[in-house]
Amino acid sequence: MLAANTRWDLVPHRIYRKPNRQTQQTRTVQHSVIWEKPHDGWLKINVDARLFEHQGTTITACCVRNSNGEFQGAQTRKYTSNMSILEGEGMALFRCCEVSYPKRTLKS
Repeated sequence: MLAANTRWDLVPHRIYRKPNRQTQQTRTVQHSVIWEKPHDGWLKINVDARLFEHQGTTITACCVRNSNGEFQGAQTRKYTSNMSILEGEGMALFRCCEVSYPKRTLKS
């Protein structure tokens, strides 16, 4: 088990660029993401998926942390099919749950 030395209740911002159609300039939009811990003694599974439509692939990932924010495990998979993001996140959750975790909180 790896112990995290970082405070896990605050996670770095996600940043993406969105074109401004009127001036053709790029503007930055920031969203704060705050990790919420599960109940004591429980695990939290976060999942994500990314579709690469032109390549015909979908990448899924999951990360498992305990109520102290300590890393418990992770998994990534590559599928040679175009899934929707919802399907990909569902597949990531399904594959992650193949590992036996007795208590868990699911989060997408």
